[in-house]
Amino acid sequence: MPLRLLLPQLVPLFGLAATAGMFGIIWIVQLAIYPLFSKIGIESFPTYHAQYMAAVTWVIAPLMLIEATACAWQLFHTPKDRRIWATTALLAIIWLSTAFIQVPLHQNITQDDFSTLTKSNWLRTFAWSLRLPLLLVIFLFPSSALSGLRFQVSAKDIGNLARRR
Repeated sequence: MPLRLLLPQLVPLFGLAATAGMFGIIWIVQLAIYPLFSKIGIESFPTYHAQYMAAVTWVIAPLMLIEATACAWQLFHTPKDRRIWATTALLAIIWLSTAFIQVPLHQNITQDDFSTLTKSNWLRTFAWSLRLPLLLVIFLFPSSALSGLRFQVSAKDIGNLARRR
């Protein structure tokens, strides 16, 4: 089968997988890694932090780039699906928070910044936590699959439900 025919299934799947990976990573960072920064000695922290940043970048950067690429592809190919716009907005929040809050904090981090780092990271944690289930719904129920569904409830249906109770 030609690759162009597989792309509509593969791109969202890769995006979903990358988001799932980042969902797991962000919760580990939020609940374990950042809070444990304060347990590292002042003298050894700069070396530890530099090694930590070098190591996690090799895991996090590819996942975030895959997410962004898949998001752009989905936005371009399904621009009328409001759910895609919602996931794009969440990804924009994540990238903006990363670029303008988290990265600057990491660049000149001191022990006084640990609390700020952890608190400010909740924004990304919640954004990825909302993004993953939304992408899962989009993957399982593409907009074309939803187009034929109509949910209609009449006053008579509501009345019948009320009488059953």
